[in-house]
Amino acid sequence: MCKKALSLPAFSSIDYAVTPINSVQDVTTAMQRLIAEGVSSLALVTLPLHFDFREGAGNAGDTSIQQSMQYYAERLRRLVRKTDQVFLHKTTLYILLLGANLHGAGIVQERLWEELLWRVHNAPEIGIMRPSVMAIGHSAYPLPDTDIHGCIAAAHTHHLIFEVQSIQSQNASTETEEIARQARQLGVPYLSLLPRKVPTRLQQVIPPQLAQELHCYPVGRERNTLTVAMTNPHDSQVLARLQQITGLRIFPVIVPPQELQTALAQFI
Repeated sequence: MCKKALSLPAFSSIDYAVTPINSVQDVTTAMQRLIAEGVSSLALVTLPLHFDFREGAGNAGDTSIQQSMQYYAERLRRLVRKTDQVFLHKTTLYILLLGANLHGAGIVQERLWEELLWRVHNAPEIGIMRPSVMAIGHSAYPLPDTDIHGCIAAAHTHHLIFEVQSIQSQNASTETEEIARQARQLGVPYLSLLPRKVPTRLQQVIPPQLAQELHCYPVGRERNTLTVAMTNPHDSQVLARLQQITGLRIFPVIVPPQELQTALAQFI
């Protein structure tokens, strides 16, 4: 086994293992080995997360990042097959999908992205850091990439990027402080930013016209729970309508009015 990245031990949940690696070359080696063993096609999804370091955090900062990566990696790992291989290099996940093509990689990418957004927005307040920037990309071998190195490079061309803004009270505007205070009073999560691209699976649940009508924005779905951003998360009429239409349990989060309006304007 390769030396551990960021001193992170190998971890798994039952048969869903995530293997720490020392360099991207280990991904190349794994792909070459699988092809030599007779796997006819491979798809690759890359998912880098970036965390803000606090100056002087030292080992405590490293430990927090390690714990956070383990939290996100374990939950994303369960969205692919046990036979697929998942590697962790520092704060980037490499997910090898055995026997998959580019179309299959795109479907998995969408599923992982939706889950990641939900997890980041609903991460525990204590012990788990939210990434400041996250991205995702995918590729496949031998089509369209006929070379393994080219396949890995193509997967690093990010198809989706989302920058998360953390709320710092000393820098926040009066409106932001008020909304954050309201979120604490209501006991609901607060989002300062919304992703500008809604995965197809979520659009099938809440199409743009419905989102515009109810003035809400789909953020993520986990099993029978749909997370929706609203300016008034206690609007019983909207919540009841959403539950009736989708057949899902609605989990509302609060978002600034201007941010919701901007996101809805691009949700077409």
